Amino acid sequence: MLRDISFTVAPGEIVAIVGASGTGKTTLLNLLARFYDPTEGRIFVDGRDLQTISIHSLRNSLAVVPQDIELFSTTVRENIRYGRVNATGAEVEQAANDAHVLEFMNDLPGGLDTGC
Repeated sequence: MLRDISFTVAPGEIVAIVGASGTGKTTLLNLLARFYDPTEGRIFVDGRDLQTISIHSLRNSLAVVPQDIELFSTTVRENIRYGRVNATGAEVEQAANDAHVLEFMNDLPGGLDTGC
């Protein structure tokens, strides 16, 4: 159970939530992403109660990097596109570049169309 948690993140600041297993990292992130709402207390973002912000808008402004990697039995391109089904080819390549895998993938015979 999380209690008396309070922190401030400046605009543009990147924050990592780290700590020992069982300390509430996943619970905190689930609350911030509104996968579930707090049973007590409130969460504020830019001075607004998180529950007044649309889930769509909220989740478009968050990025979560999970500890476990899941790949589907398809191509690397389609695995990347899973995050945004309608992504253009250029957007998929930019995402691969941002993740520092594009150069490696381009060295493979199938490139981004290599199977997983």
